[in-house]
Amino acid sequence: MLLYVFLGLVFIGTIYFSIVNYTSTKKFVLQSVERNTEVLLHNFIADVDRFSLERTSDIELLAEHIPYVMEKDEDVTLFLLKQTEAMPNFVALSFITPDGMIQSADGNHFKVQQQGYFEKALKGDVVFSDVFRLNQDTSQNVTSIFVPVVNHDGETVGVLSGVVNLSDIVSELVEKSKLPGTVFLLKDDDVFFTSNEDVSFEETIPHSDQLLEHINGQKVGNWNDFEDELRFIKYETTWNDWVVVVDSISNQATDEIRWAFWQSTVLVVSGIVIIVIIYLYLIRLQRREELQAEEDLLTGLGNRARLESNIAKKISQNSEAIVTFYLIKIDRFSEVTELLGYDVSEQLLFDVSNRLNHVQKKINAYRVGDREFVITADYDSLERQKKFAAELVEQMAQPIHVGQGKFVELTVSIGVRTADIKEDMNVIMQDALFASREATTQGGNQYVYFTDQLAQDSEYQRKLTNNLADALSNEEFYLVYQPIYSCAENRIVSFEALMRWKSPVLGEIGPGQFIPLLEESDKIIDAGRWLIREVAKQVVRWKRDGYKDFVVALNVSPKQLRYESFLADVKQILAETGVNPSNLVFEVTESIVVQDTDVAYEILKSLNELGIETAIDDFGTGYSSLSLLKTLPFQYMKLDRAFVMEVLSDGGKSEAILKGLIEIANSLNLTTITEGVETSEQLEILQKLGAHRIQGFYFSKPVVPEKAVTFLKD
Repeated sequence: MLLYVFLGLVFIGTIYFSIVNYTSTKKFVLQSVERNTEVLLHNFIADVDRFSLERTSDIELLAEHIPYVMEKDEDVTLFLLKQTEAMPNFVALSFITPDGMIQSADGNHFKVQQQGYFEKALKGDVVFSDVFRLNQDTSQNVTSIFVPVVNHDGETVGVLSGVVNLSDIVSELVEKSKLPGTVFLLKDDDVFFTSNEDVSFEETIPHSDQLLEHINGQKVGNWNDFEDELRFIKYETTWNDWVVVVDSISNQATDEIRWAFWQSTVLVVSGIVIIVIIYLYLIRLQRREELQAEEDLLTGLGNRARLESNIAKKISQNSEAIVTFYLIKIDRFSEVTELLGYDVSEQLLFDVSNRLNHVQKKINAYRVGDREFVITADYDSLERQKKFAAELVEQMAQPIHVGQGKFVELTVSIGVRTADIKEDMNVIMQDALFASREATTQGGNQYVYFTDQLAQDSEYQRKLTNNLADALSNEEFYLVYQPIYSCAENRIVSFEALMRWKSPVLGEIGPGQFIPLLEESDKIIDAGRWLIREVAKQVVRWKRDGYKDFVVALNVSPKQLRYESFLADVKQILAETGVNPSNLVFEVTESIVVQDTDVAYEILKSLNELGIETAIDDFGTGYSSLSLLKTLPFQYMKLDRAFVMEVLSDGGKSEAILKGLIEIANSLNLTTITEGVETSEQLEILQKLGAHRIQGFYFSKPVVPEKAVTFLKD
């Protein structure tokens, strides 16, 4: 989500930056173009006005000298010729008599053509004529300046005309100017000059006819009657009615705006493409993570999440489908792990998954627990369902090669549950698991259908699970204590604390029913912490009541022992209750020490350093290793009840084993505790063998604390 937010911000930032870049560039360029256009217009207006005034002054000065040479035509002609040569700004000079005859500098005489301007000049005005073609050179468009000639008596005796070619003059001004823009010079709606010969006024200026009408009404202004916002057309009229129009169309600075636009467009498009690529990559990465999240890393099979996802898809395709669930649980897998180690057990799990793939498509095979797998199948007939279950059992029973010529034979217990696909997945899985446990109870290596009877048993199991969830917080657990007899001292010297559960809904529940459920749900951590605290409090109460020389043993779950804060929890309980650690014995099973001896050693050593003694529980029934007794810091060896139960009936085999174990314990300075003694005959044999301490119904069943303490009085 953070990456998506970041991409969104980058996308918005890219667009914002592009817009700001384009807008600022456009604003700057437009201001620059408009400023250059205005400067160019003002410069030309000033130059045209200056040139017109200078030429007018020149003509007026010459007009003052004409009366002195008017006596003879030859003198007038000579004067005009000399002044024309001296004044290069004039194309021609001529004198016009009051009757309208023109006397030019080359001596020719002809009738004036611009009669109106001539008559205005005779009346005393200085007049600029319209543009006309020069008689001597018709390729030149020129204009005349008419100035009245007045004699010494103040009488107008004629008009002096000076012909000026403004095109040449304006052309020079354009060449000198470094400012971009196209300049048009107009007189009476006629275009007199264009700075760019490749363009025409009518074709270049949008709505030029409307512009001319607009100019006739105003002396200065802008022409914006078009859609191009990058273009400026400005005009101004000179004092002598010439109009200068400047068009910014030839200003190449506007290309920067277009370049900025395309640059911003490319930036945005590139940003979008990159963001889309990243987005697609993230989608793909997310999909891969989702697939990995639905995949068991060890076997490559789908996990519980993928199972639920595939079922949801199947429901969307056919909500009326019937699916058969096969929950496959490996028999005695923990024993195999203890014997062969984790590396081999992982190899076995991988091989099991391959076999499941061999009998069913991978998409329908899932690993849902440490040793549990699920296969879903769409078999309509009961016969086909059973046949497939039998194939699974047979396939899994094949020996698995684990290297160095060794093979391991695994069997599985399969729970079969046929269900409407819309049923609750948790219920289906619990039912299938319950059926697999029933298969295990019947000896394993077989499949069991989830029947109505199993449904009733499973419903009870679900009730157990549901009520167990709040049992600890509702204070439904309590402790009982079973006395332990010392043969040497002939008295009760210790107790084993055992958890019991009395549910207000289900009544008294045996530990064989709820302890495995606590283990499966990890609630054993909190329950174990509660057990240690309650035992510590009870020991303190008994000590306060004056009882001495006793210890209390309690079982520590493998999960609890491996829990990261186990030692910290123990230290905290010791500090809170003030119990003497020497009054406590922690019993641990063989499985935890076999799985990780180094970790077990550090934990047991730390407990001993705190003053708490430790015992290895049920020694002799699992994959017991005598090296454990030599390596690990135990003070007690607890012998399993199985040997005592058969000590009178198996022809001395159990007695021989018990004798050997007791002798080993003696040599290692370990105290033995033998469980399951129920008769005096069993007690007599154990005393003869040299057993140290004895526990069983012969002395007492587990009893409440108030009754247990009475054994110490005896």
